[in-house]
Order: sequence, then C-alpha cells, then structure tokens
Amino acid sequence: MLDVYLKRLLRIRDDAAQSPNLLPGLFLLSFALRAAAVVIIHDWASPVTWEYGVIAGNVLDGKGFSGSAWFVPEGKTAFMAPAYVYLLSGFLWLFGGAAYAVLQFLQCGFGALSVILVFLIVRRAFDQRSAVFAALMLAFYPVHVYLTTRIHPAVLTTTLVLGAVGFGQRMIERRSLKDAACLGACFGVGLLFEPALLCFLPVACLGPLVVRPKAWRRGAALLAVSAGVAAMILTPWTIRNYLVFKRFVLIKSSLGFIVWLGNHEGATGTHVVLDGEGRPVHVSKHHISPERMERLKALPEPEIYNEFGRMALAYMCKHPRETAILMLKKAAYYWWYPTWYTCPRCREGTHLTPFHHPEKAIWFVAVLLGVAGGIARRRDWRNWLYLVGPMASFTGLYAIASVGSNARYRFPVECIVLGFAGAAVATVVGAFRGHTVTRAALNADSR
Repeated sequence: MLDVYLKRLLRIRDDAAQSPNLLPGLFLLSFALRAAAVVIIHDWASPVTWEYGVIAGNVLDGKGFSGSAWFVPEGKTAFMAPAYVYLLSGFLWLFGGAAYAVLQFLQCGFGALSVILVFLIVRRAFDQRSAVFAALMLAFYPVHVYLTTRIHPAVLTTTLVLGAVGFGQRMIERRSLKDAACLGACFGVGLLFEPALLCFLPVACLGPLVVRPKAWRRGAALLAVSAGVAAMILTPWTIRNYLVFKRFVLIKSSLGFIVWLGNHEGATGTHVVLDGEGRPVHVSKHHISPERMERLKALPEPEIYNEFGRMALAYMCKHPRETAILMLKKAAYYWWYPTWYTCPRCREGTHLTPFHHPEKAIWFVAVLLGVAGGIARRRDWRNWLYLVGPMASFTGLYAIASVGSNARYRFPVECIVLGFAGAAVATVVGAFRGHTVTRAALNADSR
C-alpha cells in the first residue's frame, strides 16, 4: 500500500497546469485542519489578546491608538505595530462578540495561503515533488495549526514574509516591475504587522543586483519600485507618529528597548533576566533605580525607549566579549529554545529538558531534514540560495536584540526550513525508485 502511494506522488508532474486540483486540494486540506483546531480549542469566548486587545479597545472607546507599555504610563503609544490592532478593532466593531471567532477563521485562511506560498516557493527553488512534500508538512505542522487559534499577528506575518520571498524569487527570475511592486507591497503591509521584517528587506530587494550585476540599471529600477511602494504604505503611520510625538518614529517606538532586552547587565537574551543574586526573573522586575525611573517617566515614549537603547549601546561597548557570547547564545536560542528555564511568570524554578514539549521533537526532526535537503540538493544551490536570505536575516536580527521565551519569532523561518525538508523527503523517495534525484532528473522523469 505504501509503495502505491509513493509511486502516485512520484508521478506528479512539474507543470502545475497538469495537476489542476493540487493547489485547491492543499488549500482546502490546510484550511480544514486549522478550522478544526479553532472549533476544538474553542478559545474565541475569552481569548488572551495581550496589548493588541487593550489598544483595540481604546480605539473603539474613542481614545485613539493608546495604552500602557513597558515602563511607560498610559497614553498615546507607538509601542505596538498598528495593523493587527486596527484589524482587531475593526472586527470587534463589525462582529461584536463573534469578532474573535471570525478573526480566527480568517487566520485559518491565511495559514492555508502560507501552505500554498511554500509550495510555490519550493517548486521554484527545487521541483514540484519537493514542493508537495513541503506543503504537506506545513499543512500538518502542529504548531502552525495551533497558531491560528491565537489572537496574534504571527499567522499574517508569516504569510506576508512568504509572499515577499515568493515575489523576490519571481523578481530575480523575471525582473518584472510588477513583481517588484508586489514585493514592496508585501513589505509595506508586513512591516505594519511586524517591523522585524525590515531586516529581510535589503536582502530581498538587492537580489536582482547580486544575481545579475551586469544588468544593474534594471536591478536598480526594481529596487526603487519596491522601496517606493513600501514607503508609500508606511508613510501615513510615520506621519501619525510624528504628529503625536514630534519625533521621527518609522513604525514602533520600542526599538531601543528591544535592543536593551538582549544587552544589559543580567541579560539572558530573552524576556527573562537575572537579578542581583543570579536568579531568573521576568524583565518587568529588573532593577532600575527610582531616580532613573522618575527621570524616564517625564520623557515622551520614544525618548524613554531611546534611553534604553543608549543604555544597551553603552553596555555593548563596555563589555564586547560578553556581548559577543550573548549574541551567539541568542542566535542558538532563535533556532532552538532557551531550555534552562521557563518564564518565571508561569513556573519559577522549573528546568526544561530539550524534548520536554512535543513541538521541540518535531522541530528537531524538521531541522535535520532541512539540513539534509540542502546537502542532498547542493548541486542546485543557485536555485535555493535566495531562501537562505530570510533565515540569515532573522537570525542576525534576534542575535542583536532578544528572542523571547517561545518560538513565535521563528514561524516564518520554520516554513523555509520545511521547504528544504521537503527536498530531503523527495530525495529519499527518489532513492526508493533507485535513482539519484536532482532537479534535472526530476524534470526528465516527470516527462
């Protein structure tokens, strides 16, 4: 029976037009799995909404985009990116008590769209068989299925990152101004959901210049189009921030604070810090002298977080060795987990083993398969090298800043890893038929 199913998968052709039901089938399967999770978990009655819900409530109450944040009193804020907050407030206004359920089912749709985007990205980088396996892995991936039940922008952010990767591939291959504009739109909207995408923007836009340096004029035009579209989308929110704070704040005011989270005395690279006695405590309990706190509270919100950024920079300059070691730890935490503690707000003093949670074992297997896929398909490295961009960009960003105590910062990158894992599985399945699998071999065999 297994042999029959494997042979059917191997007969999938590389021309999507010859498999007209493949993409709709993947979308419906992915949506059904995520919708089932929403129904079974049934969290829409009273979900945890964090700061998004607080600010959305203030928007509905006529207080504008306002709320309290880390070390900052209640007031007008730019601590959070605006897109998900306004999306949530719009749903609350339209659907009332059913808003959270409607939003979760919308996230199911975006999660299913991410599966389709992974298929398209992997097909362009490897081949269609690898794309099928990668898409199926993401469709069933437990953490991403569960993610759609949370009131959090991670699902939409993941979709927009994958959209940027896909249009970046197309722009390199076709060098189309339309693709460049779509790439800029993905980044513009994505940055309003999660400004961390900014780290990938240079890599995505400079791709055509790097791949084809001789055609630099066309590459520069594509870069200008992408940057211009993204800037047009961001400009209204940046203007709002300037009118409110009388200072330039591109999207969020908290950049300096985020850098400080990962770089100060007692920093661990997460939202947990070490107190004076070396015990892990939540960052909100970090000791800051009353005099400094009083001085900070008298400043506008952006200046408070800029002060944290200056504190972080001073620490990094004074302790370069400790900073370098901490950056390596944070890079490792980004790809794995800070397993020596749990968040002390949940369970102080508990030490985790690497496989304490099932998702860690699943992620471990995915990483192994991803590495194996890259090695197995090393001959096609020119086709998949672009996929290394988001992995390297996000790793570098969080190595400088902080990675938090969970894996949500890694969700977009997990999809790329599953793309390489799909290539590994396709290689194994090809070996099952008794021949070496390369892109050229797969294309020839499909015909």
